[in-house]
Amino acid sequence: MLNVRNLSIAIIGGGKIAYRKYKQLIKCGAKKILIVSPQLSDLFDNDVKLFTWAKNEYDKNYLKNKDIVFACTNSAELNKRISSDAKTLRILVNDTSYKANSNFYNMATIQDDKKLIGVSTFGKNPVLAKDIKNKIKKFLDENV
Repeated sequence: MLNVRNLSIAIIGGGKIAYRKYKQLIKCGAKKILIVSPQLSDLFDNDVKLFTWAKNEYDKNYLKNKDIVFACTNSAELNKRISSDAKTLRILVNDTSYKANSNFYNMATIQDDKKLIGVSTFGKNPVLAKDIKNKIKKFLDENV
């Protein structure tokens, strides 16, 4: 677990995966989120006051003074470049298209005020992690 409340975070990309990462960060208390993308998914419409939107193509200058970067574009080549730039600047980076380019990955989590349960496939199969998480959540909802 990482406390992201006071960290400066960049999400490069504006699609469904970027939105999912953004929602996870908001849930964890992140307040300094920059999203860099020429376009944003309609999913972001209700949240526009909670982040800063740079309506541009990626440029490594957007990584300056960032603590964490998520490379969430629809281009594996661009995500690799973002990861390389972030690592050069010694910034934690998650390439959502290729685990090997990342120096961290997220877990599927179940959280409330009494517990935090994390499921990980070590970045190899996020769909499986989500499925296992949902089964655990269903079990807990029905039995605890």
